[in-house]
Amino acid sequence: MLELIYIVTLALLVAIVYQDFKERLVSAYLLVALAVVLGLLSLQYVQVQQWVYHVAINMAFILLQGLILVLYFRFVRGVKDLGALMGLGDIIFIGAMALFFAPVPFILFYLISLVVTLMGALIMALPKQNKTIPLAGFMAIQLTPVLVMQYSKVFYSSTGDFLQI
Repeated sequence: MLELIYIVTLALLVAIVYQDFKERLVSAYLLVALAVVLGLLSLQYVQVQQWVYHVAINMAFILLQGLILVLYFRFVRGVKDLGALMGLGDIIFIGAMALFFAPVPFILFYLISLVVTLMGALIMALPKQNKTIPLAGFMAIQLTPVLVMQYSKVFYSSTGDFLQI
């Protein structure tokens, strides 16, 4: 069963990368399916109570960061259309990742993946071709080796005791 969850998760990540880079949007069905399988995968390593606690902290972090970004862009930068800054698919993808990681690994992965995404976009000169960066696609690329390492036991678990602080 665990192998099937990993295979489905990796297939969904590949589909998300393809869609986001090609069309600059991701199907809601793929994102919901990813959220379900990442949640199921996480529950293979932790108990339900601990998982709920992790998800609550991760979602609180996302909401806090989102609130700060909204306030900054609305009042400091004067941006009225906040939807032009970040796509709904990117937000849902980040929420799906919150279902998988313990809080500290989630924050570390999130911040590192944002930096790597920015560097990747600059290197590939994506802003010149398009005004958008495929954030969900870049993050899906970066999540793939994490899942492979977790499955191959390179490290214990992104949700288990090894990476918890």
